[in-house]
Amino acid sequence: MGCDPGHYPKRPDHFSHKFCRLMGKVCLGADIGPEACWLLAYIVNTEDAAHYRRPVSFFNEDLSQRTGLSLANMKRIRDKAVEAGWLWYEPGAKGRAARYYVTVPAWADGLDDGPGDERAGSLSGRIPAQPEPESDQKDGIPAGCRLSLSQNPSGMRTECEPHSTLSLSLNTYTPAESGNHLAEPELETKSHTAPERKRPTPDADPQFAEFWAAYPHKVDKPAALKSWAKLKVSEELLQTILAGLERYKSRKPAWQEWKHPGPWLNARRWEDEPSGAPPPPVPNAIPSMSEVRKSEQATEGVIYPHPRSLANGTR
Repeated sequence: MGCDPGHYPKRPDHFSHKFCRLMGKVCLGADIGPEACWLLAYIVNTEDAAHYRRPVSFFNEDLSQRTGLSLANMKRIRDKAVEAGWLWYEPGAKGRAARYYVTVPAWADGLDDGPGDERAGSLSGRIPAQPEPESDQKDGIPAGCRLSLSQNPSGMRTECEPHSTLSLSLNTYTPAESGNHLAEPELETKSHTAPERKRPTPDADPQFAEFWAAYPHKVDKPAALKSWAKLKVSEELLQTILAGLERYKSRKPAWQEWKHPGPWLNARRWEDEPSGAPPPPVPNAIPSMSEVRKSEQATEGVIYPHPRSLANGTR
């Protein structure tokens, strides 16, 4: 995978993932800077999006905006990555974008693709710490994480099993059976489904049944039961409600419609205390048909005198 300006290199499977892991394994961020690693990661993932068929093309301003780097800083970082052997770059011209693809220096080519994390009992796949005087540390970078590109990591351990491909499945991890490795804890899959609430039924509450039997206008029983459940009726309150219901039944005017039991309970109408006797019924202004027929039958055959004859005193 060396640099060949005249030919785009053939990439193995999952090359972008392997390349990003390799940058971390050789502590490349400590050598050429984290911004350079970000630029390389963006370019190699763009190659992956192009299916590794060609170099990827960017105008300078476009690449600067996509990576969040200033134009001057992007050019400086790009030159540094090219000089270190991690990037191939062909300048563009007027109206033609520059071309890019990442490269792997010869000294880093062929390193195993094993995990680089801290696993119990295994440090394989890591670059061994280089003994350096404490005074040589600079920029806050630990001595063991600085690695010169001209240095060949010949002391690297390779007993870790090779990883030729990287699976993108989220469920392919298998914990090692060896006692030197930490087993993955099994996740409990307890159901946290809330228990189903049982809705009250009319027959389940004897106090409601007593109220329902006494109420004269039995309509919309579910709504009445719902209103009853909100009251949390005690035995004392039940007697108060029944007494108020009797007052309501005895004092309701005949011309007034019965209230539905649900709204009657919601408004706490059993607490009403009307004064005096119930008002008399309002007479109907228009007689009913039955009253008209009775009146006609009663006056059938009767001859009424003419109003003029009554005025003259004659019949």
